[in-house]
Amino acid sequence: MKELLVGKKLSLFCLMVLLAAAAFAKPIDFTLINHTDYDITEVCFAAQSDEEWGDDILGGDPLLYRGSMEIAFDSDYEETIKKEGITLFDMLCVVDGEEVEYRDLELAKINTLEISIDKQGNPVTKIK
Repeated sequence: MKELLVGKKLSLFCLMVLLAAAAFAKPIDFTLINHTDYDITEVCFAAQSDEEWGDDILGGDPLLYRGSMEIAFDSDYEETIKKEGITLFDMLCVVDGEEVEYRDLELAKINTLEISIDKQGNPVTKIK
């Protein structure tokens, strides 16, 4: 009987830990660092399943070369993506007048995102 009671308490404790972890899950906010060799004049996001890009989040202020910015999403938006099970996002940046797309970003697993462009003009990401 004592073992059964201990097992139930342990199960309840494990359930509480899982619920607490879900309640404090990392938001999709992160730091974006520009290593493209140019200033970035626009940054737009879209869930991978979306056909259209969201609004430019820079609001007219460029993200300078070697500059960084904190990207914070509205809590209502974060709640919506959790409900819909969205995990992958794409990011569009206008770099030196050219559109560069960074695909398949799992924002919930990113604290810092460094972006650059290789010599062939391909987008490169470094995730921390």
